[in-house]
Amino acid sequence: MHIANSQKNNYLRAMIERGTRQFGKEEQIRTLDRLIWATEFEVYIFYLFKFLDIKYPAQKRFGVIGAEAMVPLVKEVIDEGARLGVTDFVIGMPHRGRLILLCSVMRKPLERILYEFRGLALPWDQIEDSGDVKYHLGYSTDRFTPDEIKVHLSLVPNPSHLEAVNPVCMGKTRAKQFYKKDTERGKTCW
Repeated sequence: MHIANSQKNNYLRAMIERGTRQFGKEEQIRTLDRLIWATEFEVYIFYLFKFLDIKYPAQKRFGVIGAEAMVPLVKEVIDEGARLGVTDFVIGMPHRGRLILLCSVMRKPLERILYEFRGLALPWDQIEDSGDVKYHLGYSTDRFTPDEIKVHLSLVPNPSHLEAVNPVCMGKTRAKQFYKKDTERGKTCW
C-alpha cells in the first residue's frame, strides 16, 4: 500500500489476491489445530525462555510471537506440494520462528533442542547442524503428511548473514535435484 502509483498498486493487489479458495471442514479444523498448537507452543516457549534467560543469560532466542500463522501456512505448503509430487523440501529461514518450525513442522524433539542449547555435544552420527550459534541450527527428517505421503524436510543451518540463506537453499536444492536425476526439477523444491 506504500506505492504511490495506484495502477501499480492495483496490479500488485490483483496478482497477490487472486480469488479465494473455499476450505472444507476438515481443512479448517486441521488449520485451526495447527494454529492453536503454534500459539500454545509460543506460550510454553515464553516460559521456557524465561527459564533459559536465567540459566543461560548469554544465549539469544527468537520466538515467532506475532507470526504464529506461519506454522499452518508452511505445513499447508508442504502438504499441497506433496500432493503435487514434491518429495523433498529444502527450507531456509531467519532466526525468528526457527524454534517453533524445528519443533512443529520438522518435529525435532524439544529435548534435543534443549540439549543442544546447553552446549552438550551429541554423538557425531546424530549431528546435522553447523555447530554455529543455537539459533542457526539446522535439521533434516522424514515425515508423513495428513494424506500419508512421505516427504523429506531439510532446514538448512542459517549462515551468519541472513542475505546468504537463499543461495544456500538454492545450492542444496540443485544438488539434490542433480543427484536424484530430477531433470524436471519437480520433486525437490525450496
